Amino acid sequence: MLTMSVRTWSLVLVTVVGALLGRHQTHAKVNYKCVYGPVLSTEDASGNTHHFCATEMRPPFMQLGAYVIARDGAGMCYECVCERENNIGMACCETPCQRT
Repeated sequence: MLTMSVRTWSLVLVTVVGALLGRHQTHAKVNYKCVYGPVLSTEDASGNTHHFCATEMRPPFMQLGAYVIARDGAGMCYECVCERENNIGMACCETPCQRT
């Protein structure tokens, strides 16, 4: 009987912690203003077209059509690679991404 109550308590604890962590991840910072801008294109000497973002991200990883930058009230801007609904692009995050 004691083993059953310990298992039940563990299950309840894991469920509550998971729910709290999941809820925390869905909150957005409301002081960020997202701005959409164009993806730039260029052609190399071989005639191949390359698409890139004018955000100084290295490598210039982008979603074809638009990229997202975000600035907070102090004008800080952070870029991150994200994946949403089968589209890969950049979005804001709370700390700068590591540039390689």
